[in-house]
Amino acid sequence: MKTSRVLIIIFCILLLIATLLPLPIYAAASEPSSWAAPAVEWCKLNNLAEGIFYSDYQKYITREEIAMLFVKAYDFLEPSDEVVDSDYPFVDKYTPMYKEYIQKAYQLGIVSGYGNNTFGALDNVTREQMSVMLVRFLNMVILGGIDYSGYLFYGDGFSDSQKISPWARDSMLYLYHLGIIKGVSGDRIDPKGYVTREQAMVIVYRLLTNDSIISNIQSNLYNSKNLYTVKSYDDVKKAIVSALMNGDERIYLKSEGGYVIKDEDVLNLFLQHDMYASSIEYGPVDRVYYIKFNYGIGEEQVKKTISKAKEIISQIIKPGMTDYEKELAIHDYIVTHTKYDYDNFLKDTIPEESYTAYGVLINGVGVCQGYASAMHMLLMLAGIDNVIVTGTAKNDSFSGGHAWNIVKIGGKYYHVDATWDDPVVIGGSELLSHKYFNLSDTEMSKDHDWDKSLYPACN
Repeated sequence: MKTSRVLIIIFCILLLIATLLPLPIYAAASEPSSWAAPAVEWCKLNNLAEGIFYSDYQKYITREEIAMLFVKAYDFLEPSDEVVDSDYPFVDKYTPMYKEYIQKAYQLGIVSGYGNNTFGALDNVTREQMSVMLVRFLNMVILGGIDYSGYLFYGDGFSDSQKISPWARDSMLYLYHLGIIKGVSGDRIDPKGYVTREQAMVIVYRLLTNDSIISNIQSNLYNSKNLYTVKSYDDVKKAIVSALMNGDERIYLKSEGGYVIKDEDVLNLFLQHDMYASSIEYGPVDRVYYIKFNYGIGEEQVKKTISKAKEIISQIIKPGMTDYEKELAIHDYIVTHTKYDYDNFLKDTIPEESYTAYGVLINGVGVCQGYASAMHMLLMLAGIDNVIVTGTAKNDSFSGGHAWNIVKIGGKYYHVDATWDDPVVIGGSELLSHKYFNLSDTEMSKDHDWDKSLYPACN
């Protein structure tokens, strides 16, 4: 009995002491800082986070939490019912409620793993990590993407700039240039410092509500080396051809003189001059028109293709040659140095490279699109205007989609099909054919078909 009384008295004393002690730190942190309160309230109203995220505002944000914040920000700008359809790519621990956010952020390219199939979902996020995620996010939502290179000189103003990891340097200094992130404690940028929940919400709030930031990003377009002034269809053609011949990732077209750039013209010109099995994104953005090329082969392969093409031209094109002689030399080089990828054609396993100039000029193997792409590149380097034609063709052994070229020689246009002129083997010897060299529309129409409204007439 006495023992019970003692325990009760001790419990009451402890309870009294507890009521007199100051509240724990996390209780004070359950309210956002005054400078962050408007952003936090806006994020709540627009459902940019959920659950326990709206508490402990000064707590460092974790990688799984920031994945949720960016995915919800993306959905705010680009509403979609898209369902995450891939398996969870990481093997380490995560909080179940964040699983789909991590998956989608990973699919969008906003976040990436550490390697060894780990993500570090519970790890805190540093300022440099968030900078990289922010730039990736901007690349997703800014039409045409952004160019965030060329701002390294901003690092000269910080005493700790050498602490920025190489993979984060461009991103962090670009965001500093835009005013999205700021230095700390005078002359420090603090790349390894952690980001709190409320700091992350303030940054996202600024991005989604401040038009001047987006305008600032767009203004960089006007200083781009890939900005072309266009006043006609031919100017648009020159810009697209120049970009593809140089392997540029994106270009911007600024229309003048009342000229209106048409989407259908851009698409058709791209299809007539693409040599890399690419796709494009295009459309008006702010005061310019952007075109982004998504090459079907890697950047290094594009560079090798261009370099090889220039080397070939230097070998086979001689001073004093007429355009006809140049065209003939290029045609003969292609058909005698290339084998049709027949085995993969039969197996329906044609690799991407065989559809490109890379497959023909580097590997010596290709299908019709590759032959036409290689012809196009070499002819353009030789100063001969031409386009790639896509249509259909048929003979005794084949009927289906096909590609060839239309070239301009002596002011007139002609059809050239290097694929169907590929050497015929008779008695072990290859016989060079010119059966499909410089044909008229009437001659070509015997076994080829194409939309004649899209291409120059060959008469």
